[in-house]
Amino acid sequence: MYFVLTDNKTVAMKPSDLGPMFDIRLDTQLRVELEGNLSKNHDGTIVHIINIVDKSKPKIQDGTGMALVNVVFQGIIFRPFKNEVMDCWVSEVSKLGFFAYFGPMKVFVSRSSMPDDVIFRETATPVCYSDADQTVVIQQDSE
Repeated sequence: MYFVLTDNKTVAMKPSDLGPMFDIRLDTQLRVELEGNLSKNHDGTIVHIINIVDKSKPKIQDGTGMALVNVVFQGIIFRPFKNEVMDCWVSEVSKLGFFAYFGPMKVFVSRSSMPDDVIFRETATPVCYSDADQTVVIQQDSE
């Protein structure tokens, strides 16, 4: 589910960011660009940048004046696997299944993926899925 990864990214820095606070500004820019976004190389969401392992010397980009820095960093990535069981928050329920959030991801759980004893109760308020004795109830805003 959570992994530590080493990856690289080219960060474009403004000329005004060059100077004595460059390392702090580079770290901040890297976090703003990556944390909470999907990793293109690792099929998951980058949750946190742990540290910068290595960085190149800035190279000025022709035409824009931006300083390009290749950064190698370590980060924590959130990547769920198929059939993994997770606690989630239910956001929407319909007769086809329900939508739920866990961490930064939204998933759809199909009716066919639920146990046979769990049925859709359209007349209930709010609509829900539940078993016969209602010990298991899946409704909007439930966990």
